[in-house]
Amino acid sequence: MKKILILALVVVLTAVGYLATQTDVLSRKHVSTTVVQIHPSMITITPSRSNGAGILMNTNYMENEFAMILDEITVSKMIEETGINAQWNLSTEEAIKRVQKMTETEPRRGTDFIAISARSVDPEEAKIVSQGGADAYIARRSDTEKKRAAKALKTLDEELQKHEDVVQERRTALTVLIGNYGIPYFDGKSASPVGLTEEEMYRKATEKLDVLEKNRDQLEIQINKILKSSPEELIGTVAKIELPENVVTGLHVRILGTENQLLKSGSTVSDQEKQALETKLSALKKKAAEEVVNLREVIRTRLALVDQQAAKMKEMVENKMADTVDLSMAQHQYNSAKDEYEQARDLYREMKLQQQEQRILLKMPRTPVTLHERAK
Repeated sequence: MKKILILALVVVLTAVGYLATQTDVLSRKHVSTTVVQIHPSMITITPSRSNGAGILMNTNYMENEFAMILDEITVSKMIEETGINAQWNLSTEEAIKRVQKMTETEPRRGTDFIAISARSVDPEEAKIVSQGGADAYIARRSDTEKKRAAKALKTLDEELQKHEDVVQERRTALTVLIGNYGIPYFDGKSASPVGLTEEEMYRKATEKLDVLEKNRDQLEIQINKILKSSPEELIGTVAKIELPENVVTGLHVRILGTENQLLKSGSTVSDQEKQALETKLSALKKKAAEEVVNLREVIRTRLALVDQQAAKMKEMVENKMADTVDLSMAQHQYNSAKDEYEQARDLYREMKLQQQEQRILLKMPRTPVTLHERAK
């Protein structure tokens, strides 16, 4: 009887040990980890007077990225791409909850790296969820950046168009005054202060006529230089012309600087960086060519207007401008309209140049997330 009880006890203890071993095996889970690096968005819309800056990587920014990795949109995208819900025989909603429960995200201290880990009794399942989650997150961030870039480009175009409309309105207002008062358009204020004697007006008109004739001669010299220059010399020649409207000078300096960068780059920079420099150089040369044409037309227009004003000034000198008060009021109104137009025109040109650079940056390929370690 005693031997039977001992044998029974041995059988029970063996069974308990076997069950404990099996339970431990079943509860053992595998962990698969994928590591990604987060890059801040560099798209900040700055329509004028600034080159823009990227979004800084602060605590809230990183927390938002953690939340994005495990939110329903990203997880459902992962499930759709991997088809793991069919393997589990679960609906998409049920699969989302299961993925969120088995997945954890953890920052790597002192870096902008995020570890995406999935736990499962099936190692292959853990690997699919971890890698699939990272791939879905990367795809979503890339899609978001493309949409932001498209929106930024659209906003830049809208802002430029609005300011172009303002320039046109002010040009029209100035043209009306030129027609009403017969005062040709030229740079510099020409209004005569009220109360000047006829002799003083005559003297000032004579001085102004002398200045206009000198300006006319200078403009003719500049036009001749442009017409005699070869296509290769044209940008460099125009860059030396001293005029307030001449933005070719600055563009020429930047062209030379970019060409120098390309010459010195050699093998020290990546193909992508070289391509960016070449794209920038091409855009600068294209812009400079456009501005050369614009400046040539500006000089011709100014020459014609200065000729008109010189003729008008001669008439003023001969007639001594009998009605000085009416002239003063007309020129005051004219000068105000001219200043408003020139300010709007200069700002528009500045915006156009800066936004051209921003368009190049927005169209360059960007990598918002880098995959550093695939799922193991």
